[in-house]
Amino acid sequence: MKDKTQVEFNNKTKKTKNHYILGMILGFCLVWSIGLSGFIPYIIGIFLGTVITNKVLNSEEKLIKIIFWILFAIIVIVGTFFKGVSNMEDFSSYYQEEAQVLNTDKSSENSEISGNFYKNTKYNFSILFPEGWDIGEADNPTIVQEATSGTNSINISIQQFSLDNQDQVNSIKDTSSLDDFVNSSIDELENTFGSVEIIGYGEAEINNEDVYWLRYAIPVSGELKMTSGVYSIMKNNIFYIISFGTVGDYSEKEKVFMDSISTFTIYQ
Repeated sequence: MKDKTQVEFNNKTKKTKNHYILGMILGFCLVWSIGLSGFIPYIIGIFLGTVITNKVLNSEEKLIKIIFWILFAIIVIVGTFFKGVSNMEDFSSYYQEEAQVLNTDKSSENSEISGNFYKNTKYNFSILFPEGWDIGEADNPTIVQEATSGTNSINISIQQFSLDNQDQVNSIKDTSSLDDFVNSSIDELENTFGSVEIIGYGEAEINNEDVYWLRYAIPVSGELKMTSGVYSIMKNNIFYIISFGTVGDYSEKEKVFMDSISTFTIYQ
C-alpha cells in the first residue's frame, strides 16, 4: 500500500512539473510573439502561463483541453521558430552590418484571395493553401498571411532588407551556408525548448528558387509532439519564410503541407 501511494505521489509530482514546464513555454512564446521586451513582461507572462496551463490541464472538461491545445500550438508555432527564423540571425556578418531591416507591409490592399489561392501584390508571391483551411491575418508583425485548420498551420513571413551600395541578393545561398542556417536555427530552438528532435534538413528548389529547409519536433506532453518546419527563400533582398506546424501524427498531414508549399511562386 505504501509503495502504491508513493508511485501515485511521484506520478502526480511529475505531471505537475510537466504542466509548469508547458506553462512556462506558453507564457514565454506569447510575450515573444506579441513583441514585448524586458524582464517584467516575461516574468508576468510565464507566471500567467503556468497558472492557466496547470488549471486547464487539471480540469475534467475535455472541450476546454482541446481548445487549450489548439491555442498552445498556434502560440508556440508562431511565437518561437516562425519569429526567430524570420529574423534570420544567420544573415551573413557582412550583410548584417550593411542591411537595414524594413517593416513588413501587412496591408490587406496587397492581398488577393480566391478560395484557397492567395497572392500578395506587394511582395510578388502566391501560394495555394490546403483546401478548406481558414485563411487570415496573424498577430505576428512579419507574417503577412496564414492558413489554419485545427492544430495545423501554414504561414508566410516576410523580412525585407535594404542594402546600401549593394546589388540585390537573389539566393538564400548568398546569405549563409546550409550548416550555418541549421546550426543557428537549432541554437534558437534549444534555447527556447531545451529538447528538440531534428527530423531533417537540406537544400531544395521550389519553382526555381533556392531553398534551405529544416524540420523538427518538440515534445509537448507524454508521447505527444509538435512537428514544425521552415522553408527559407531569398529573392530581391526579401526573405520569404514558409512555415508549418502540427500537433500529433505528422505523417498523416505531411502530404498536405508539402503539396501546399510546392505551389509557392515568386513573380519577377
